[in-house]
Amino acid sequence: MSISTDQYVPEFAIIVGVFFGLATVVSGIILRWGLTATICVCAVSSYPFIAFGVVRDTNPTATIRPRWVLSIGTVIGMLGAVGTFHAMLGGQDSVTATVSSLFIGFILVSPPAGYAVHHGVNINPFTPQVTAGGCLIIGVGCVFAGLFSLPLIGVLLGTGVGISGALYATARGLTLTQQTKQRVAIISGVIGLTIAFIGIAGGEYIGSNGTVNGGEWLFVGATLALAPSLYIALTGGQTTQQTCSWPFKRQ
Repeated sequence: MSISTDQYVPEFAIIVGVFFGLATVVSGIILRWGLTATICVCAVSSYPFIAFGVVRDTNPTATIRPRWVLSIGTVIGMLGAVGTFHAMLGGQDSVTATVSSLFIGFILVSPPAGYAVHHGVNINPFTPQVTAGGCLIIGVGCVFAGLFSLPLIGVLLGTGVGISGALYATARGLTLTQQTKQRVAIISGVIGLTIAFIGIAGGEYIGSNGTVNGGEWLFVGATLALAPSLYIALTGGQTTQQTCSWPFKRQ
């Protein structure tokens, strides 16, 4: 009886990813790359192989336990954030260092967290509504914190955090009401257009250390305006017509 070797591809890809990740860590320690470089190269060299194995495997949770992935991903994200903050704090202001470190940490922890949430890991002590609302507030804070120092990174981090919170709530059986979607789209559009207009029309008159790049502010405004559409695209347009005091409703 012949057995196709295709069934071993997912497991082999995962093994290769883990091997490359460990090899990168060892190389970084020996060659003294620094914490941030070591962690980022480790993620770049291992995540694609592990992701391939997860996508191709019919039962990935039997090979890679979601809780393990979440724990390891959290450690990797924290190390990347701490390393970035420590490396940038000497030559940059604290806001720039904080936004950059949070962005690196978010990028590193997002794939493991998404995998864990998709497969039912629920260690979050907060309700989905509170989580989504908190992520939205944090996301808005990241956007405005980076507006005068790192506009592009700030808006990518902010929209990523905000959309991630909404996606988490959706994965936990909640969905935005149609009325809330319309309100969020209008508010995001107004804020985005305002930022873009200020950046283009008066960018050269604002900024704490010189001029503000109008093109960057235009990108920030466009990203904020399109963020609700991205959420709708990722969730397939799930909605409910019911209204309630919360912006979310159980499916």
